[in-house]
Amino acid sequence: MGNIFGSSKLKDDNLETFHLVWLDPAADDTVEDKEGQQLLRTSINHLRKFKDAEKCEHYIQNVSKSDRIIFIVTGRLGQEIMPRIHQLRQISSIYIYCMEKSYHEEWSKEFTKVRGVIVELEDLVAKIRLDQTTRIRNKVDEPLSISIFDPNIDSGQWTIGSNTQFIYSQLLIDFFLRMKSTTKDKTDLISLCQKEYLNNKPELAVVYEFQRDYQPERALWWFTRDSFLSRLLNKALRVQNTNLLLLFRFFIHDIERQLRSYQCTSVMYVYRSQLMSDEELQIFKDSIGKFIAMNSFLSTILNRDQAINFVKTLLPVNELQHTLFEIEADPQLATSKPFANITAYGYNAYEEVLFMAGSIFRLIDVCCDGDQIWIIRMKLCHEDDQNLKTTFDYIKKNQNEETNLFSFINILQRLEKFDEAENYCLRLSDEIPRNEYDLAVCYDILGSLAHKKNDLEKSITWYKKSIECATRSPQLRNPRLTTTYTAIAAIYRQKGDYKQALELYNKALTTAKEVFGEEHLCIAEYYTNVGTVYQNAKQWFEALDYYVKALVILYKQSSMEHTQISLLLNNMADCHADLGLYDLALAHYKLSLETLEASQLPQNRHMATTFQKIGCVYEKKNDFQQTLSNYERAVSIYRHALLPTHPTFIQLEQDIQRISSQLK
Repeated sequence: MGNIFGSSKLKDDNLETFHLVWLDPAADDTVEDKEGQQLLRTSINHLRKFKDAEKCEHYIQNVSKSDRIIFIVTGRLGQEIMPRIHQLRQISSIYIYCMEKSYHEEWSKEFTKVRGVIVELEDLVAKIRLDQTTRIRNKVDEPLSISIFDPNIDSGQWTIGSNTQFIYSQLLIDFFLRMKSTTKDKTDLISLCQKEYLNNKPELAVVYEFQRDYQPERALWWFTRDSFLSRLLNKALRVQNTNLLLLFRFFIHDIERQLRSYQCTSVMYVYRSQLMSDEELQIFKDSIGKFIAMNSFLSTILNRDQAINFVKTLLPVNELQHTLFEIEADPQLATSKPFANITAYGYNAYEEVLFMAGSIFRLIDVCCDGDQIWIIRMKLCHEDDQNLKTTFDYIKKNQNEETNLFSFINILQRLEKFDEAENYCLRLSDEIPRNEYDLAVCYDILGSLAHKKNDLEKSITWYKKSIECATRSPQLRNPRLTTTYTAIAAIYRQKGDYKQALELYNKALTTAKEVFGEEHLCIAEYYTNVGTVYQNAKQWFEALDYYVKALVILYKQSSMEHTQISLLLNNMADCHADLGLYDLALAHYKLSLETLEASQLPQNRHMATTFQKIGCVYEKKNDFQQTLSNYERAVSIYRHALLPTHPTFIQLEQDIQRISSQLK
């Protein structure tokens, strides 16, 4: 699942969660049909009609599991397609529109998502609109978007597993709260909505009303109204649609400001009922003791019995479980993400306690009560919780003092949304004033993005543009050039063009010496880069020469750079091993390990790799007992750092079995 229930298999143009899909091979465009469709679109804007059953089924199968489909189908085709689509998570409700009510009611009894067998179009429209109003009111089948933080994962391993998504989802929400909005945001949002709701007259009327009347102090009133605002914003937060979220900045700001103004003053116990698939429920069962972040706004109520009734009144669905969230919320812990009882400030008179997007809870327990309702108990958490403090210190460290589109692009890269980051960067390169520094930064980012997408030639082109900017501006020339020369050199090295790589690394080295002097720490890095190219080119002695130069600088530093020294010694050991100088190789590998151990850093993949390499050298020396011992030490560390399916882990376990069999 990752951290969001379901994932898109294809890009769809629906900006809302609900889809209305209508399959009828005999459908025509009569005035009555068009009027019915217009009425339906007031509840569910995105309407797709199909005459071909195969195309319709393909569309349904490819809608994200975290979207919801309201499906209208004729009796004959319904009987044919139902067994193949009924169990799909994205199917929320089914309505059979037919002429033979009794016959189709009989066979459809076994399909629990069928909400009605209806003959008249007017009755069909009325039933769907009424049911949709109930769905919006009780939110039982509204998808949840969560990120999970496991406090048992070492901070050095945040780049793997669920914690990465948790960290960057928090960064994204904090970014939108910190970044100033512009008047253009609202204008662009209105323009987008006018296109999205074209020919949907009732919704367009709400869009125009919003354009004319919106005031920041009425944000909660607008958010709780069943309209385009809540539908678009909720889905944008859930799927991290950053294009849309940028336009919603002003609205997110205003909601947060109102929640903070109306913040609850005493501990509250609130509830939310939810339909979940077995897969979704299992994620919560597996996360007891972990932290759950809500990536979108979380709506709850104060009345437990009412929350239970929301799920009890639903017809049972074989594939889905009834669940109830029981949440303890102490306002003393809600310093960064507020929550408030918004009953008096909402559009309706419904009781509602709303939590800010990004709110974090500890999952206490998951159990099933006597009524077959799964109870999920959670407690609101503070960022300074001892299990979260290190994480939020890391997040704050990664936040720039100035929040602008460059910092936003940085977050997009970390979320691996490379296409979106590229689009924003291209827009910036066209919009920013002819400032050589900003242009150089833009081109460097574009070069980096192209490299990540493995478009090496495009990457080189962008980096060369950055060099042109730097050479035109004397104050940028040296510092920027060293970075960009290094980036291009890395690409040529990847391509196996070692001559070009060496030329550019040496340019970076020469430029860095002019700026920083001969013995600056960064000079050691440039020496290492040159040495690595020589090593790739199998010029071992030249590589060792540069590695020694780098090592001399590192040993002179007042604070020992243990990790860098250890990596350097590893590279030198590799060269000795490739030259067949096994004893020298072992000596350097062991020195590399001793350096890491002296740093008192936790065991990591680098240490595991070193043990694995030592094992390889001993195997070449036919000392299989030492080989096995070092392989086993490597695998014991990898077990905490890699998934069992990782190729390195699998290969090492196979090597252990092979060596073990030779020792028997």
